[in-house]
Amino acid sequence: MDDQGVIALVRKSMAIHGGTQAEFAIACGVSQSLISQFLSGTKQPGWRTCKNIERLTQGQVSRYQLRPDIFGEPDSIDINIAATGGKSEKHQKESS
Repeated sequence: MDDQGVIALVRKSMAIHGGTQAEFAIACGVSQSLISQFLSGTKQPGWRTCKNIERLTQGQVSRYQLRPDIFGEPDSIDINIAATGGKSEKHQKESS
């Protein structure tokens, strides 16, 4: 993915999460300066940050969108888990 695509996805993630850049950084487990570097296109999120962003946005921004070079294409199981906020169909039934 090109830098502009990653920048747009990080911005979208921040909008979904709400709050400040610093609050988003804390929720992602990174520094505010690293979020700033993502937004300027000088760095891209690593695999752990991508997974955290996916979790924070409840799958609205996926790790596959952020870094297809790391994660490749999602399979149907991953799509279903992302769509349910990180819970498998079996887990959802058990917690109902």
